[in-house]
Amino acid sequence: MEWGEQGYLNSPLSTQNTGTFDVIICSELYYLEHLFPEILWTLKKFSRPGTVVWSVFIDRPFSFYFFSLLSDEKVWTVEAIEDFDDLHIDPDTHVYMHRITYTPGQEPSPS
Repeated sequence: MEWGEQGYLNSPLSTQNTGTFDVIICSELYYLEHLFPEILWTLKKFSRPGTVVWSVFIDRPFSFYFFSLLSDEKVWTVEAIEDFDDLHIDPDTHVYMHRITYTPGQEPSPS
């Protein structure tokens, strides 16, 4: 499946009743900045109130811009996870993990 509404419409998922998910796991999604709005659209499509999105990524100069988009939406609560197993990746490589919860109708919390 490709990201965004057009990617969804072009995928077999659009003809199936997949509904929403309780948990979505995202790994290394924030590497093409121009896709951030489409990734966000896709996450919302498959989320319901209370859906938890686990996100793990290696920092790139623009990675945290995605979290600005989440904040602008005002329907996501973001929690940085500080203590996790980074699999002993090179110490100069910064790995981040977040728990992102879809919370429409609630006041979002700061990251």
